[in-house]
Amino acid sequence: MFTSVRFLTDQLAVDPDIARFFVDRAVPQDNRYWKGRLLYVAQGNGFLFIPLVYDILYRLGVPKQQLLEEAHVRLMESVLDSAGKVEFDGLSGSAHVEACREILEGSVRNHWLWEELQEYFEAGAPVGALGLPIPPLNRADTFLFSLCNLDMDETLARSFLKYWYALISAFLLMDDVVDWDMDMEQGEENAVRYLGEGKEAFSRAVDMLREYFATLESLNPALGPFFERSLQKHMKSGIYRQ
Repeated sequence: MFTSVRFLTDQLAVDPDIARFFVDRAVPQDNRYWKGRLLYVAQGNGFLFIPLVYDILYRLGVPKQQLLEEAHVRLMESVLDSAGKVEFDGLSGSAHVEACREILEGSVRNHWLWEELQEYFEAGAPVGALGLPIPPLNRADTFLFSLCNLDMDETLARSFLKYWYALISAFLLMDDVVDWDMDMEQGEENAVRYLGEGKEAFSRAVDMLREYFATLESLNPALGPFFERSLQKHMKSGIYRQ
């Protein structure tokens, strides 16, 4: 499915320059994250989150020219390449974290976030501003290594993390509810198992999702309604067991 510039700008209120940059960008060659993909912003939340993250950063005050700087974007793509090797090639989580460190070596501008990430991944549990109490909702956090290349102070970085966890958790938790049966059959990690039993767990998931939507809407008024429409679609399909 093609993600158009118009969809990003009209439905998600993404800045037009950011939307066009990522929609028009060529898929990085031999990058495992884009394995088999022909489009940069391909179908799926794992690709849609990229322009949304950069739009959030722009709304918070990071200059657009820094966000779309070729050297930075290549670093970000290298971090995702390593993440793809975890999914497709069996790279261990610890090796992936070490690869992220090596990718960013000599390019760190946000020293506060860099140091927080070292402590966070060494602890293997939420530390300070990093991590949520439900482990499956933290599974995209290695992406944050790439943002250490951006010139952000601690205040801006802390503000971004609030929206990062709202955005990523909205995607991940919605996916986990939809994939519940399949994940249980295959023994995959799933956030819903941390929320209770049966209908109670799914009801709590809906409540959490709406909290994430409200956080996102406070920065980008288009995101709350977008996610709510997606939630309503799933609820009508009977996936949310209420």
